[in-house]
Amino acid sequence: MIAASPELPSWADVLSKFGQFLFGLCTLIIAIWAATTKRKELFRSELTKKQLKEVGEIRGDLQSLFFDLYYIPIISQTMRAMEWSIDHLRENDPDAWDQVMRYKRTSLDLFYKFSSRNYYLFPDWLERKKITAFAKAMEVFAPFTLNSTSSKSEEERREYAEIISDLQNHFDEALRAKA
Repeated sequence: MIAASPELPSWADVLSKFGQFLFGLCTLIIAIWAATTKRKELFRSELTKKQLKEVGEIRGDLQSLFFDLYYIPIISQTMRAMEWSIDHLRENDPDAWDQVMRYKRTSLDLFYKFSSRNYYLFPDWLERKKITAFAKAMEVFAPFTLNSTSSKSEEERREYAEIISDLQNHFDEALRAKA
């Protein structure tokens, strides 16, 4: 019989541990690769969801703005006829006051979003020209107060309403194309 060398078990032990190390290293590399790849996909997916939600909310805000734009001059005429100040309007016609405040809040919110060239929640599939054109149209009506809006001519308000309507249609078409 051949006698076993005392070094033989130590080589087997070393090779066994080296194999476990390689297996663990491969598992770690695969786990890191999967995590980074899936994280990017998850981020893209969540960003796309957020962008779709934001486009839908902006579409609703544009609808609200479109209707409020026609009521603001009527509220202003009522105030002049009744000889009311802003405080009188707030006290005597809270619904009209709420509408004026909603118009201002919605307009300012949209103005900041559309004025920022790099607003990250505007997806690439929206036309930048239309976004920029709307931002420029909004500048004319800023600061979106009762006086700044009602002092515009009927023609200016009509053109602004047409731009709002065109942008709504663009959002609708873009959302239908993505669905």
